[in-house]
Amino acid sequence: MFLFISIVSLVVVPLLINKTTERHFDWVKPYLRQAWCAVALAYVMYFLTTETAKQLLMSWRNGFGNAHPVLAFVVPAIVGAMVAPAYWWLMGKLLSSDSGTAKLKGKSTSPKLVIHRAVYPAGLPTEVLVTDQLQNAVRDALVVIVDSTLGGLLTRDPAFNVRKRLDVDYSYGSDTLFHVSRTERPPGEICRLLLPEDSEVQRLTDEVTSTKQKTADQIALTKQLEVDLFRCRQIRDGALAELRTATLEIRPLPSEGLQSFREPRGYTHYRMEIYNSETETAHNVQVKLVGIEPTPICQQFCADFPYVVRLAHLEGETDASVSHDINAGTSQSFELLFSWESSDHRIMVDGIDTKHALSRDARFSIEDKECWHLNYEVSSSWNGIQRPIFFVRREGESLFMSRLV
Repeated sequence: MFLFISIVSLVVVPLLINKTTERHFDWVKPYLRQAWCAVALAYVMYFLTTETAKQLLMSWRNGFGNAHPVLAFVVPAIVGAMVAPAYWWLMGKLLSSDSGTAKLKGKSTSPKLVIHRAVYPAGLPTEVLVTDQLQNAVRDALVVIVDSTLGGLLTRDPAFNVRKRLDVDYSYGSDTLFHVSRTERPPGEICRLLLPEDSEVQRLTDEVTSTKQKTADQIALTKQLEVDLFRCRQIRDGALAELRTATLEIRPLPSEGLQSFREPRGYTHYRMEIYNSETETAHNVQVKLVGIEPTPICQQFCADFPYVVRLAHLEGETDASVSHDINAGTSQSFELLFSWESSDHRIMVDGIDTKHALSRDARFSIEDKECWHLNYEVSSSWNGIQRPIFFVRREGESLFMSRLV
C-alpha cells in the first residue's frame, strides 16, 4: 500500500499538477523538477524510519548479509545510484519547463515595438486612451483592425456612427519616435494598421504625395501663365490701337529687347528712348511708372505709384523735372532702372522708386526667377497717352528686360 501511494504521489500527482497549472504560475515551472525530487528524497527518508523498512533491512542483513557481507552494502548503493538519476530523468520528461522558460524569457526581454501613446477616436469629445490595449498586445509587430472597437480591443464603440481616427506614437528598437494615423473605413471596407510600418512603403507614399503636389502646382502655374498671356495680348492690342494715333515714337519697338549699358562702376542701365518724328517741338512730355505686376517680392519696395521716370544719367544729381520738351527730329532717353551685384551677392535694383531723396532708401533686391510687368504712361501736350509695357526677369546673376507692347 505504501508503494502504491508513493508511486501515485511522486509520479501521477506531479504530472496532473503540471498540466493543470499551464498558463498559470509560470514562474515556478522551471523549479518543479528539483521540488519533486526533494519530495521523493523526503519520502525515502520517512520510509527508512518505519517498522516495515526496519524489518526489511534486518531480513536483508540476516539473510543475504551473512552470506555476502560486502555485497550487502554494495547492492543497495548501486540500486540507490540507479533509482535517483532515473527519477530525476523521469521528472524532466514529465515536467517539461520549455514553455515556462520560453514565457519567462519572453517577459524578461522587452519587445522592440513600444506603444508610447495611442488615442481613439482622435480629436473627438469621446476620445479614449488605448495605449495599454495596444501595448499588451505587442510582440515585435502588431496588426490592428481600425474599426468601431479596434478589432475587439475595446468593449464598445466610443463614437457610434462617426468615422474615427486612430493616432499612435511608437518606437521600434530605438528611442526614435514615429507618429502614424489611420481613419476608420466605411462599412464593408477593411483598414489595418501594421506596426512597425514598412519604411519603403512610407517612402513611396511620400514620393507619390510629393509628385501629386508638384503636378497640381504645375497645372496651376500653367493655367496662371495662360491667363497672364491672354491678358498681355489684350493689353498689347489696346496699346497698339492707341499707338496708331500717337506721334511720339517709343523705342525699342514691341518684342525688342532693351540695349543695356554697363558703366565702369559695375552698374547696368536700362533705358527707354522717346523720338519726336514731327516737325514741331513736343512740349510737356511726361513718363510715369503706374504699376508693377506682380508686386516685387522684396518688402522694401513701397509700391507708392505713380513714379516719375527721370532722364538718363550716370553721375551727379539727377534731373528732378517732371516734364520735358523734345525738339523735332530728336530723341530723349529715360532711365527705367539700373542694377548691380551687392557685396552679399544679391542683385539690387534702383531707379524705379523716384520718390525717395536718398538712393539707399529706394533700392531693393530681385530674386532669382522673379519677373515683373512694368506698366508706363507716356504723354505730351499734343498727343494722347501711350501705355508701353516692359518685361523684367532675373536668370541667375543676369537681368533681362524687353518691351512687350
